[in-house]
Amino acid sequence: MRTKILPLCVFLLLMQGVAVSCLDDNSDLTYSNEANITSFSIGDIETVIINGDDTTTFVVESEDVSFTIDQIGRRIYNNDSLPYQTDVRKVTTSIGSTARYITYVLPDRNGNDSVCLWSSSDSLDMSSPLSLTVFAADGQHSRIYEVKLNVHQMDPDSLHWHKVEGTGYPGMQMAGKQKAVCFDGRVYVFADGEPQVQVTSTEGGNSWTALASLAGLDAKADYSSVLAFQDRLWLVAGGEVYSSSNGVDWSKEPVHATGLVGAFSRKLIALDNGKFIEAGLSEEGQLEWNLDGPPVPDDFPVGGYASVSLPLKTNYEIEQMIMFGEGHEMASDCDSTAIWSRYSDDDRWIRYESESNHCPCLSDMAMIAYDDALYVFGGEGRFDGEDQDAFRHFYASQDDGLTWKRVEEHFMLPEELAGMSQSFSYVVDSEHYIWIMPSGSAAFWKGRLNRLGFEMAKE
Repeated sequence: MRTKILPLCVFLLLMQGVAVSCLDDNSDLTYSNEANITSFSIGDIETVIINGDDTTTFVVESEDVSFTIDQIGRRIYNNDSLPYQTDVRKVTTSIGSTARYITYVLPDRNGNDSVCLWSSSDSLDMSSPLSLTVFAADGQHSRIYEVKLNVHQMDPDSLHWHKVEGTGYPGMQMAGKQKAVCFDGRVYVFADGEPQVQVTSTEGGNSWTALASLAGLDAKADYSSVLAFQDRLWLVAGGEVYSSSNGVDWSKEPVHATGLVGAFSRKLIALDNGKFIEAGLSEEGQLEWNLDGPPVPDDFPVGGYASVSLPLKTNYEIEQMIMFGEGHEMASDCDSTAIWSRYSDDDRWIRYESESNHCPCLSDMAMIAYDDALYVFGGEGRFDGEDQDAFRHFYASQDDGLTWKRVEEHFMLPEELAGMSQSFSYVVDSEHYIWIMPSGSAAFWKGRLNRLGFEMAKE
């Protein structure tokens, strides 16, 4: 219920008369001049969202919302914003104070302001800041507080992208194929070229190092083989394995390999002469190579590997690697990509077979692990028997690569990249940003799921 004061001065005069009457009875009685709000909370908020034939209802419980009272700045606000689309047009409030009474301003239908006496039963429109005037018991002193109820303005489950330009990114000089790797807090981009692969790197993307040719190699590097493992970057060149701590200067390792498949947290997987070889960490933390691994299956990819490694949800001490490689490029009869998997405690590889929901077959296909799911994206191709446009959709797997579904909303690629035909590199950094860097472009794109950004802000 709202009690309007028309006019407010009449109410104040009546209250002052009561005070004078009391003083007549006891001339020594002194009324407090304090006008502070000491506590503030809201009631439960129910929100109903109707979208066509679909209705969604959710409730924000009062106990989950805490408020900060800034007595100096006279501001009251919730640090953790309410969920996206929360309806805050009718909110009940509870206020603890030293006041005799509290008023607020309510616009009427004609746009004029009416002063109302606050009551805990009032349903207040808090879609914009609310001004509360707190009157002390002496009738002479008052304080004004601004109450702001913060609500997330972005859909937490949507992917927000921004185009990054003017940072010195040397993409115009990298017209060919490339690969990006996150290592030691930096993003490295390795660009194929002649006579040697080149590299540039950045911390955050605001400035980039100049393109530099890889040094210390006896042959041209396989740009697609670069990966990060432990405290070094790794690649193959001319059948040899090399490592580096800075991406530019490389040292030869005492082992031969034709390709690097991927890495677990404590094990590097490579290929040599038709068999798997591994570099693992000993109990003392030393790198040891096992050169007598199992044979490579006949239909195993021969290069261009894209892999992710994730701890099992049922046992974090065991990791699963999900991988695809060359052979997935678009062809007239290509409708799906073969996905391979193995566990860190088992050297057997499993090729996923499914009668439906195969992984799509896309040119320049990329794969990332993001927000407890796997995603692939890339150039034109085919999926589920239909032609697919380049850079139109992500394709998601919720079961570690076994089945896939095209994403139709929220988690979408940048609109500006739709139909893109050039090569690109990509990476996911430690702050959950997805980077997409097209070749031959001075701009690149960074995107992050809004919800993960909210969580980063809390940390």
